[in-house]
Amino acid sequence: MLAVALAGCRSSGTGTERIAFLTLDNLTGDASLDWIRRAVPAMASSQLIGVHDVVALRAEVLRDAYTSKATRFVHGYFDRRGGQLHFLFTEEDAASHKMTRTLTLDGDILAASDRLAKQIDATAHAFSSSNAEAVSAWGQANFERAVTLDADFSIAWLAWVQQEAAAGRREQALEIAGRALARPNWRSPVDRARVELTAASLRNDPQARTKALMELVRLVPNDLISMRSLAEQEMGERHFGESVRLFRELIKASSPPDPLVLNLLGYALFYSGDLAGARRELDEYAKSPGHEANALDSQGEILFMAGQFADAERYFTQAHQKAPELQEGVDLSKAAYARWLAGDLPGADKIFDEFLAYRSANKDQTVVWRRAVWEYATGRSAQATSRLMAATGPIMEIAQRQLLVWSKPDSLPQELAGLEQAYNRTPPPTDGLVRILYARALVRAGRPDDARKILTLWPLPENGEPLLQGFVFPIYRALKQEVQAGGSSGKTGLK
Repeated sequence: MLAVALAGCRSSGTGTERIAFLTLDNLTGDASLDWIRRAVPAMASSQLIGVHDVVALRAEVLRDAYTSKATRFVHGYFDRRGGQLHFLFTEEDAASHKMTRTLTLDGDILAASDRLAKQIDATAHAFSSSNAEAVSAWGQANFERAVTLDADFSIAWLAWVQQEAAAGRREQALEIAGRALARPNWRSPVDRARVELTAASLRNDPQARTKALMELVRLVPNDLISMRSLAEQEMGERHFGESVRLFRELIKASSPPDPLVLNLLGYALFYSGDLAGARRELDEYAKSPGHEANALDSQGEILFMAGQFADAERYFTQAHQKAPELQEGVDLSKAAYARWLAGDLPGADKIFDEFLAYRSANKDQTVVWRRAVWEYATGRSAQATSRLMAATGPIMEIAQRQLLVWSKPDSLPQELAGLEQAYNRTPPPTDGLVRILYARALVRAGRPDDARKILTLWPLPENGEPLLQGFVFPIYRALKQEVQAGGSSGKTGLK
């Protein structure tokens, strides 16, 4: 299974310091100043973004700093002395727990942030606003007031856009992003790239998202999270060679490498045409404790897509035996599809019976529907239809919906331009039906050679819209047979 959960970047092992800025203690007794506790660490860490050999992190508490694999911690407090704010910052080595340096100063938060950042690295850049009132508004999450007071306050614009996006107010977030990006004089190009990335994600614009991620990686080469996002984005857009390069850079820059990146690299290598290299990386991934079963499943998936069904079945079976709960028994279903495509339908039925028995034991009420989809996909549509027409009880609703879908195969998308766009926006591991429909549209448009290129890999079972799964293999097999024969009649499987 392709693992895409984001993980934090690790210590590079090449001299890069990972510095976690912890929330300060407010010793003034004045709760109205609590916003400073988080504002100053956020400001100082932002001033170090892009600084060579420094990765600046924010952490609420020490436990978060350890989780982020920080090599140094910066913590401290502030109080009032002589009518001024007084700050004390202490830097601690994460491994030895020794205090490596201490900084004390009196003054406002802009001065405190600037002194702290430059004490860590003299090349730290200025904060994105010098307007104390605007900074105060930003620190108290009044982002609209902050940018009203300082129209080029880039981190406040970024925070406002992200706040609206997180709240689900897409149109408002895009409108604010447009206003923000119209400002030409921001101090921070990193903030601009992050606003562009957020806007591109909200618009579902993969090309703009890639461009923004590329800019972030250029500006902050030690930001492994952005690099990983870019690597995944490049794989999603089928730039497999570039994704392989980026995943290898991530592994080189991480000590130890994130196991999930090894998994991603395995898929990227496979899609780039290097099956042997993919299998080697997945073998390395399998050595990571807790990932053995998923590595077996990943091996099964790439072998299935490559048409090596006997080997794929073996890996799917081993994955299920290792951790059946990982995919709720679905590895048995994938093993059944592999046995069927290897030419043994009776044997495949037995494996699928094992899958349904597992699901039944785990209180799955859809086993009748699952069996019907299996029968439909393996060429027994009349039997599948009869089974669902006789369904009773809790399964009736999904049975009726499935029968309606099966009764209207012509309702599947057929328009070439729309299918091309959908194909380009669908990640390769889940593109099965979209890729097949796009290939069929290409054939009908008199472009069988183009269709043949995207039919080299078998679609994965148990992927995509559940009600459409029964269509995937009948269409694919008929279509592949036709393009291999050099035809372009358009009579490709289901109408």
